[in-house]
Formats: sequence, C-alpha cells, structure tokens
Amino acid sequence: AGTAHGPNPLDQDGFYITEAKAAADWLIREGVPKSDIYQETASWDTIGNAYFVRTIHTDVRGWRSLLMITSDYHMDRSKAIFEWIMGLAGPGPAYRVDTLAVSDEGVDKEVVTDRRRREAASLVKLKQRAAELRSLEAVHEWLFTGHQAYASGATMERLQGKDRRIYNGR
Repeated sequence: AGTAHGPNPLDQDGFYITEAKAAADWLIREGVPKSDIYQETASWDTIGNAYFVRTIHTDVRGWRSLLMITSDYHMDRSKAIFEWIMGLAGPGPAYRVDTLAVSDEGVDKEVVTDRRRREAASLVKLKQRAAELRSLEAVHEWLFTGHQAYASGATMERLQGKDRRIYNGR
C-alpha cells in the first residue's frame, strides 16, 4: 500500500494513494492495458510486498516469472527479499525473479545517500531473518505476530524529520 513509517499522500478527495495505484495509473498512461496490471495493495513494506504478491497473485495464478521493479537505491534489499520469499517451498515449480532498477536521478543526493545507508543496515537484518524463517508458514506466523506493520496491537516506528524524508520526500 505504501510505507508505515509516515503518512501516505492523499488525493484531492482526501483518500490515500497507494504505491500500487500510482504505479498502475502511470503504466496505463504509458499504454499498458489495464487487464495486464495486477495491483498489490495490502503491504506496508517490502517484505509484505513480496509475501502478498506471492499469496495473492503468483501462487493463485500459477505465474512463475516475475519482474520486480524498484529504485536503484532499494534494489539490493528488494532483490534479496523477493528471492527469499519466492524461493520458499510452495506449489509448482520454482519462481524466476528478474529485476529492473529505476535510476535515482532526480532524487536529492542526500536522500539517496541516507536511504542507501538504511538499506544496507536493513539488508544485514534481513539476511538474519531469512535464515530463521525457512517456510512460507513460518513467514506468515512471524508477519502476523511479530512484524510491527502487521501484528495485532503492534505499532510501526513512525519516522520524523530527515528520516521520514528519505521515505516519502516530506
């Protein structure tokens, strides 16, 4: 859906705009048929994004080839997350995850530097988590009982100031 670290942007009517909706609208403007676009609007972070893509779309539809697109500064951790989640045992043959990094051009250099720093630290933690959670069932259990963005009663860290800016520019 977006990030749980800060408020999401709102449309002119006051409803929040999901990352998936913004991306889908752009793809449609670029000529991609609506019937070829499947949004994932349940996630609040990249781990959730990979998990929900798998459980809402790919396992259900039998899709085995994915193209994961994200910003250049976010690619290493995103690739590791998608390879981890899509690499867990499940129905059918293994997944193939291809990647496409979008240039950081136009993003404030300080924001990119700070975000790369956070991404590198998060990648270390991710590798530890992936080593602990070796099945889709284990990821599900952790996601809904231990992850701050999805567990009942949990509160996600709300970033302020400079740290929030590296997520949404505000």
